Amino acid sequence: MLRTVLGLILIGCFLLPSGAQGQAGADHEYDRIASLNPLALVVLGLVSAEYEQVLGDNTSWGISAEYFDWRDRTYVSMDGKVRYYVGGRALDGLSVGAVGGFTWVGRDDDGEDEASRRSGSAVGLGFIAENQWLLGTDERLAVTLGVGGKRLFFLRNVEAQSVLPMVRLSLGWAF
Repeated sequence: MLRTVLGLILIGCFLLPSGAQGQAGADHEYDRIASLNPLALVVLGLVSAEYEQVLGDNTSWGISAEYFDWRDRTYVSMDGKVRYYVGGRALDGLSVGAVGGFTWVGRDDDGEDEASRRSGSAVGLGFIAENQWLLGTDERLAVTLGVGGKRLFFLRNVEAQSVLPMVRLSLGWAF
């Protein structure tokens, strides 16, 4: 399932119609970034990928997919994000934004009745605050550091964490 989600993100990055793509900011020529969170993968076992696209001079939208195990549960999330860059240069600098999407939570148990109460789907809403630097002479390497949180609203009664912290230290490539 995770491979399918990540594959759809990558396909969407390259197949967007030209009318749906944002305009590059005045200071750099790139209007998209694809990134991974390698530190979270190594330290926490969290797999996270993100695509971000410029909307205007100081705004962007993005999609992300995550897979992680936390407190004996498996979380798979697909989120949309909107960011406002306070410095006026989309994709570079301090940004604040909103997150919304879907999360599936699962847990393996012996009893099927108990397991059904411990797995299910949720709608997630949250916020993010991040700083992104475009580095190198051609400003293609993106380094992002950010925090945030997401509240899960389960579609049925599920015994799982309803507030998830979001931590991001990712490396990406602008194109």
